[in-house]
Amino acid sequence: MKLPPCSLVLFACASLAPCFVGEARSQALLLEYTFNQTGTTVPSSGSVSAPLTFNNAGGAAADLHSSSGGGVSGASGDLAFNNTASSGMGSTGTGGYTTSGTSIGGDLGTLTSFTIQGWFRTADSNALLGSGAKIFNLFNASTTKGIDLAGLADGTLTLNVNGVSAQSPFTTGYYGKDVWVFFAVTYDGTSSVNNVNFYYGTSSGSVTLITGGTKSLNGGSMSVASTALGLGNLAGSNARPFDGSLDNVRLFGAQSGTSGVLTANQLEQYRLGDISNIPEPSTFALLAAGSIFTVAVIRRRRA
Repeated sequence: MKLPPCSLVLFACASLAPCFVGEARSQALLLEYTFNQTGTTVPSSGSVSAPLTFNNAGGAAADLHSSSGGGVSGASGDLAFNNTASSGMGSTGTGGYTTSGTSIGGDLGTLTSFTIQGWFRTADSNALLGSGAKIFNLFNASTTKGIDLAGLADGTLTLNVNGVSAQSPFTTGYYGKDVWVFFAVTYDGTSSVNNVNFYYGTSSGSVTLITGGTKSLNGGSMSVASTALGLGNLAGSNARPFDGSLDNVRLFGAQSGTSGVLTANQLEQYRLGDISNIPEPSTFALLAAGSIFTVAVIRRRRA
């Protein structure tokens, strides 16, 4: 029996992973840190080359990768950023941090819309995010330009864009003692009303918009010039650590329009890909091409 072209593609995708992952990855992925390496350097697999260097609380370069299988999928070869050596969460302790070239902000340019997405798992002694615990810090305090995503004492998240903040209203917080939690926040700088959305998920629960999680934040477009990027702490500082682990942290963005804002469905596709440990986009495309070729050969032989 001859397969029509659409069935051929669907058959090939089904043999590997859901086709919709490729659709989600068509968005403007600027920064992506999967932490699936070893050593003190963390490369970005997004379109912007922005490698980070791990440092311990004392300021020395250190390998802060988890052991194999320590990432959100638990699969062999899946690693995470392990910052559990921190002495406390947020303003109550010190801990490891990342440093990047100060040109990273200039490389990103001016963003009119963006999405920050990733996973965190708090250390055993901390079920909630602590006050001031930095997850994604690309903010210049002297110019009040940039973006910052951090935790608050009640376990909620707060997004700061150019000095203006919006807090997630999740009353029970982004919690999960030693459990992987999926987080995402989207921002549309082309509007000043209902332009921030907070999302939540887990390794076993799908992505959902937090009840009442749409906020208004008049921060305008984001431009950070030569500001450095910090993950799990302030950029280049040990003073506001996230006491736990981070994995698959991504920044999507657009320099015009609203295409930097991902939908709940697109975020869910990333969540599914992360917990399934689906290969990186280039690898996935190669495997898909090989699978389609194989099916095409089978089809030709049956013709």
